[in-house]
Amino acid sequence: DIMKAFQVEFLGSSPHKPIAIITDTGGDYARNTITIEGEIFTSNQSQSFDTRFSLCSLESYQGDGCENMLNSIFDPSSTEVSIPINLQWNGNRFAISISIDENRDILQDGAYYPVVSVRDENLLSSHTVSKVVIVDSTEPDSIIIGPDQVVEGLGIVVLDGSSSSDQISEIHYSWIITEPDGSVRGPTETEAEGHFLNIIPSISGTWQFKLEVTDFAGNKNSTFHNMSVSNTPPTANIELDGLVLSDGSMYRLPDQNHWNFSAYNSTDTENDIGNLEYSWTLEGVEICTHSNCSLLKDDLTELKALNVTITDDDGESAYFTIDVVIFESEDDPLSEKGSSGFIEKTVGNIGLISAVLILVIVGIIAMLFVWSIKNRASSLKIPKWKED
Repeated sequence: DIMKAFQVEFLGSSPHKPIAIITDTGGDYARNTITIEGEIFTSNQSQSFDTRFSLCSLESYQGDGCENMLNSIFDPSSTEVSIPINLQWNGNRFAISISIDENRDILQDGAYYPVVSVRDENLLSSHTVSKVVIVDSTEPDSIIIGPDQVVEGLGIVVLDGSSSSDQISEIHYSWIITEPDGSVRGPTETEAEGHFLNIIPSISGTWQFKLEVTDFAGNKNSTFHNMSVSNTPPTANIELDGLVLSDGSMYRLPDQNHWNFSAYNSTDTENDIGNLEYSWTLEGVEICTHSNCSLLKDDLTELKALNVTITDDDGESAYFTIDVVIFESEDDPLSEKGSSGFIEKTVGNIGLISAVLILVIVGIIAMLFVWSIKNRASSLKIPKWKED
């Protein structure tokens, strides 16, 4: 630290009042300790002097309270409240420190004028008032207002810290973002806007936001806000040569070597659309793993189910299933030429188990019929003839 040097000359005839010069107040704001440094000057360096240090609140300085206190500051019968100070001398230089933490009941937050009073052995005195020092030992309030749950892809979400405040000074805002994958970062220039945080939650999961506020005295306080972001699953949109298809429908394909299907126009949120995974299966057998799929005629030997599964990077999927058959083929259930063959094949596919079940049902019906006839016969009675 550089101590400011002063040279004081007393003009005119003696005696001269001693004076104090305050060279440093430790800053405009005091959080833990008030420090005052300065120097005492007397017209005769061999003179002894008495020094008092006082703090005048802004209210007392603007009124009569401070002046009345200073007028009686060297009076031993003065009843002004006193607090312990740490005073160090180096020649005629002094350094004063007052603990705010140890005197919170007296030194409450507010503006104070430090005053150094000097009286020499001739009972001549003077008072030197320093610039105002603001005592601020109270933490500011840190408050975040924002949604607890949002849906991925909603757009900009605003976290509002404007309800944070300090009773004495303005505050500085500092945001820390913890993303669902655990990565910690500060906001970008476009995300941070003073007490607002404009965030686009691009990952589903729990986001944590920390707001730390700091006042001019250096007091800090922080708070946290958790926001749950739910994933938006993809939507499957399937086309055949530009024709939009409907999920769960059957399509009779023209007789050609191959057919081009596309899931390119499927939708998802902006952050997921580029990471979608595709799986095309024909009767459970995977045939393609890209957004576009070419189905070969050799693979479509009969009416088959074509399924598309689209999965995003959060593991959620969209499903799309259609039945496909070659137009007017023997397996086309809507073709007159192919309807009989289709029915025969369907019946043939019933198999041994279905045939056995039919035989069992027929046998049960026959047994019930025979049992019914026997019961009816046993219930008939032949009347007896009486002889005259």
